[in-house]
Amino acid sequence: MEGLYSEYYPRSTFLEADWRPYSWTPGFAAWLQGRSNAYMYIPKNVRILDIGCGCGNALGYHRNRGCSAHGTELDVNVKRVAVSQHLDIRQGVFKPADWEPSSLDYVTLDQVLEHNYEPLTLLRDVRTVLKPGGTLLLTTPNAGSLLAKLLGRRWIHWHPPYHVLLYTRQAVARLLCDAGYSVLRIKTVTASAWMQYQFIHNGLRNAEGEKSPFWDPRSTRKLSATESCRLALAGVLHRCYVFALITRLLDVCGVGDNLIVWARPR
Repeated sequence: MEGLYSEYYPRSTFLEADWRPYSWTPGFAAWLQGRSNAYMYIPKNVRILDIGCGCGNALGYHRNRGCSAHGTELDVNVKRVAVSQHLDIRQGVFKPADWEPSSLDYVTLDQVLEHNYEPLTLLRDVRTVLKPGGTLLLTTPNAGSLLAKLLGRRWIHWHPPYHVLLYTRQAVARLLCDAGYSVLRIKTVTASAWMQYQFIHNGLRNAEGEKSPFWDPRSTRKLSATESCRLALAGVLHRCYVFALITRLLDVCGVGDNLIVWARPR
């Protein structure tokens, strides 16, 4: 898994000079765009661990708000970012022995659970490092979404070999219960960009093993005229908030593409 993310995820081409901490301003614009990252639900001045933290943009956001922010990440490419930005990112899989028991106020798994082959073990390990009353906050694609049902194998989140297990609302609740948590809340909040990517993704037809010219900057394949038109149309629909309005409607109905789950150890 480490090799998969280190060699094929786009962070290998990421420049430290382009790094910025996440920022978030609540309000209508944030709601309309469905800004669904787990970081926006974390209060100030807490001790937090972000498992699968990527380049640590969320850690920068937490640090700027007075949090003691820590992360773990499989991708070896984040080491140079962690050094340049003075971030506490431990490269490799999450190991509960690396953390004091019952020492963290929050643990986030933001788009991580679907990548894990042993989710029950992971969740049980996370429970040991959370304080009594601490909170696990996770986000994951919703396999029970309307788009998943309508699009089938063309749904954007059927994403092997990166996504290995996918969850409905009921499945993630059962998993957390089996791992020793009480589920506090589950809802769907889906970024409108996901709908835009879905629209583009469905219009690309790559041969098996061929790098996508949209997803992989190293691809040498040229877009066809039809694909170029679809890409341009996606931009127009995005600017006209069509994707945003559709995702908000799906989320209001509880059938959006992204689950957000709050849970506490029992």
